Amino acid sequence: MKYDTKVAWIIWTVLVVVLSVIVLCRFASLASGQAAGLDAVVFLVLVGLLLAPMFPHVELFGLTLRRQIEEKFDDVKNQINGLSATIQSQININLAQGTTDLRAKPAEKVQATVTPERSAMEHKILKTFWTQQVNRYDKWLKGKVWTFRINSGYPPSIEFLEWRKAATKLLVEGISMETTDGQIHLTPQGFEYCKNHYKEFGEEAFWPEQTIKEEMLKKVLAQGGI
Repeated sequence: MKYDTKVAWIIWTVLVVVLSVIVLCRFASLASGQAAGLDAVVFLVLVGLLLAPMFPHVELFGLTLRRQIEEKFDDVKNQINGLSATIQSQININLAQGTTDLRAKPAEKVQATVTPERSAMEHKILKTFWTQQVNRYDKWLKGKVWTFRINSGYPPSIEFLEWRKAATKLLVEGISMETTDGQIHLTPQGFEYCKNHYKEFGEEAFWPEQTIKEEMLKKVLAQGGI
């Protein structure tokens, strides 16, 4: 409810006068420390009324000021929530890796249907596959294939969504497979594809600090796949 300014000042003046009279009448008790609880309340209300005109945005009893504070608080809260969602979207990314046994897979082979156009995320996944599997080539020869996935919380990160889309495409092409716990890995066809196209993958990969071992690369190129 919004009061007329003149009416508000009249009410303020009347309240100040009435409360001032009450405080003056009870001043002896206040000064001696024998004041009742109500005396203290009246005194505090009077002080609040006397200070109110010092704030240009206060109409009466601080109603306008309180409303503005609440609006600012809501704005800050919304900004914090938005920032929190953005940060969560960025930090809820972690990588998991492991191994699985290709010999435990069904015997039938999936014919890879390779799409020539590759996204940056597809190249990143393929580069990661190639680097990690070449460095573990001895295990690959024994049927142990390197696996990994991106874990994402809620809301899903943009990188996770791109990874999921690219991983699905590679799965459809027969280049990769997925384990029961959601980790992806190269198929034998995918390994051969990487061997023939690894120079096209670029430099970006997950775990970029782990580079390909040249001696293992030479061994792979000389001996072939699984």
